[in-house]
Amino acid sequence: MIKVIVIGLSLLLASGAWSLPSAPLNRVVIDPGHGGSDNGAVYRDLKEKEITLQLARRLRQRLADRGWTAVLTRESDQFLSLSDRARLARDHQGDVLLSIHLNSSNDERAHGMEVYFENQLPPDEESAFLANRENDNYQGKSDLDWPLHPVPEAADLKGDTLSIVQDLQRSHRIYTSSVLATQLAESWQGQRRSTENTIRQAPFFVVSNVNMPSALIEVGFVTNSNEAQKIRSEHYQNSVVDGIVKALAQFKEKMDKRRSQSLK
Repeated sequence: MIKVIVIGLSLLLASGAWSLPSAPLNRVVIDPGHGGSDNGAVYRDLKEKEITLQLARRLRQRLADRGWTAVLTRESDQFLSLSDRARLARDHQGDVLLSIHLNSSNDERAHGMEVYFENQLPPDEESAFLANRENDNYQGKSDLDWPLHPVPEAADLKGDTLSIVQDLQRSHRIYTSSVLATQLAESWQGQRRSTENTIRQAPFFVVSNVNMPSALIEVGFVTNSNEAQKIRSEHYQNSVVDGIVKALAQFKEKMDKRRSQSLK
């Protein structure tokens, strides 16, 4: 098995189909969750689709101020299928994808951020429930071609070689996504959960069907009255964005350092 993996990795590197994130890492695709006929989580007059777009626009501006390029999957109150979101992220040729959402719970005490990235091991029950809930919001309204997992760079490869390439690419993407998720959790400047369980893996469609490091951020719980009030405010939204920008800068630094070491 080890020999097969080594041979596969050699073929992969030789073909140029797989590489570490290119430097400079500065093109971010921001996906504001929900939109159009899909309100997402709702608390009184607060709608997830509106807050996620506000945060995405603030984040884009803050990144532009730092010289980064940032693009949104939606610019207005527009419905996009999950396939559309993943396809747009790939079409924009982003170095990183961030999908922004708000959470909800039957327990009004639930609060704080959570960050998810693509799962490799079976997800726990709560993570699976949340992912299914998000994915089901789009069922019947979209052209879900699950699973996508596009590997355009490996289009000329076939059979076992292609399978090895895809497995290695996916493992690399999950690893870099885990680094991104860790930086987001460590740099968070909004309200935190009362426990340390803020980083999870789950099969969210969008983050699982792109060819770049990706993470889904649940900014907070609309069902928590205190947090819902904070999420509305410009000051709190700016704090959230500041933490995300800091995380992206640290992620870029780690990836650039790892790339430079691999070239020695």
